[in-house]
Amino acid sequence: MLETESHRIVGDLLLPREGHLSRLSDFLNRQDCRFVALTEAVLQPHGGEPERLSFVAVALGHVRLAHPEADTTRGGA
Repeated sequence: MLETESHRIVGDLLLPREGHLSRLSDFLNRQDCRFVALTEAVLQPHGGEPERLSFVAVALGHVRLAHPEADTTRGGA
């Protein structure tokens, strides 16, 4: 789950199962990455209706909060 100033975005982020970059914090702290690519995403403006997208790229500079979220909460994002 990512939060920006104007949206909450819940989607799938592909990370290695183990080793380098297998944690969300490692991925977000990479110096060579400027975007977070999420698939099967639900994009919800704060105070607005959710929109389902098969892919969205979010600029890291806009991310205010990020954490893993269980699949069961994706329905109402």
